[in-house]
Amino acid sequence: MRTPFPATIQIGHVPRVRLRWARALAIALLSLLATLAALELGFRLMPQFIPLEACRSSLTLAHAYCESAFRVYDRPLRLGYTFKPGYTYDGPWNPADPNVINARDATCGDIPDHTFHYVVRADDHGFVGNESPWRDHYDIVITGDSFTGNFAPVWWIDLLGQQTGMSVLNLGMEGWGPLAQVEAVRQYGLDKSPRWVVMTYFEGNDLFEVGEYTRRRESGLDWRTYQLHLVSPPERLIMPHMLRFWADSLWELVHPEPKICRFPMTVSTNVHHFQTVFFHTHIAQLSWSREKILASWEWQRATQAILALRDEVEAQGARFLLVFVPAKEHLYWSRIWDPVDIGHFLELTVPLLSYQEFTDIVDDQMELMEEFAAAHHIRLLNLTGELWRRTMLEGTEFYNYSDPHWNEAGNRLVAQLVAQTILEAEREGS
Repeated sequence: MRTPFPATIQIGHVPRVRLRWARALAIALLSLLATLAALELGFRLMPQFIPLEACRSSLTLAHAYCESAFRVYDRPLRLGYTFKPGYTYDGPWNPADPNVINARDATCGDIPDHTFHYVVRADDHGFVGNESPWRDHYDIVITGDSFTGNFAPVWWIDLLGQQTGMSVLNLGMEGWGPLAQVEAVRQYGLDKSPRWVVMTYFEGNDLFEVGEYTRRRESGLDWRTYQLHLVSPPERLIMPHMLRFWADSLWELVHPEPKICRFPMTVSTNVHHFQTVFFHTHIAQLSWSREKILASWEWQRATQAILALRDEVEAQGARFLLVFVPAKEHLYWSRIWDPVDIGHFLELTVPLLSYQEFTDIVDDQMELMEEFAAAHHIRLLNLTGELWRRTMLEGTEFYNYSDPHWNEAGNRLVAQLVAQTILEAEREGS
C-alpha cells in the first residue's frame, strides 16, 4: 500500500505558495499606493514640478494646480487672482514655439527661433512691471488682460512712460476680463489720483473672460476652488491626470498619429508673404455675430463695467481712454488666400461658418465697441486701422509667430499710438 504522505505534502505546499504570492502582491500594491500618495502630496506642495506638457493636457491640472505655483486667489472674489508677490521668472522664452498656445500637434515644419531673455517680476501686490513699493501718485494707471504683459523684448508700457514723460502703474493681468480689470482700478488705482486711466479691451476673449469671472464670483468660491468643483472628487486628485498623461505620452510614442498640419498659415501683404500660427479660442470668439453679441449677458456686463469705470474716473477729474485691441486672427483673415489654409481656419469657427458667413461678421464686435463708445462719449483708440495699414502697406509683422501677443514692432507701434493720443488730448485740454 502506497503511503499518503507525498500527496499530503503537495496539498499543503499549494497554500504556502499562494500565501507568499498574496503577500508579495499586497506589498506591491501598498508600495504602489504609497508611491502614488507621495507623488500626490509632492505635486500639491510643489506644483511647479508638474511637467508643463501635463499642465497643458488637463484644464483641471492647469487651472487648479499648475497655476497655483505662481498665483494667489482672493475670496470673496474681486480680482480672481494675481501673481504671488515677489514671483519672478528669469530665463529664455521662444514666442514662436506653438507649444505656448498648445498648437504643436497642429503645426508642421521648422519652428522659428525667436528666443529672448524673458523676465517677469511681480511687485508687492502681485502685478508686473512696477516698482516696489508703489508711489502714492501715478500719472497713468493701466489695466487690461495679457496685452498689458511683456511678451517681447520691448514692452509698450515701458515705452509709454518714456514717450509721455509720465509715471505709469500697470494693473493688468493675463487671463482677466473687463470685470476684474475694473475692480483692479477701483481697488488699487483710483487712490493714486491718476491723470489718465487706460483700459484695454481685447476682442479675442474678453467676453469669454466675463463669463468665467461672473460664474466664479456668483458661486461664492475663489477662482481655484471653483475649478475643482467642476469635476468629480477623483478628478480633483492630481495623480489620475498624471497617469493619463504618462499613458497617453507612451501610447503616442509607440503609435504616433499623423499631424493635421493646420499651421502655419500664410498671410499675404502688399509687399510680401509671411507665416503665422493662430489661436483657436480667438477664432471661436470672432465667430459671434452682432446679434449674438448684443443678446449676450457678457456684452451687457462688459459694457456696463466700462461705462461705470469711465464715470468713476471722470468724477475725480481724470481722463479715461479705452483701447480696442484686435486679435491677429481678425487682422489677417482677409489676407489668407490659400484654399487649404482657409478651410483649416474655418474648421475652428464656432458654430461652423462658411467663408462668406465669417467674413460678414468678423468686424461685428469691433463695430459694436465703436458704436458703444460713440454713444456714451468714451474716448476710444481703435488700434485696428493702423496695425492693418502698416501690415498691408509695409509688410511689417506686429504679432508673435505663435504667441498671440505683439512682438517688438507691435509694442513700439502701440506705445506710439497710445502716447500720441494722450499727449494730443493734453495739448487740446480735452
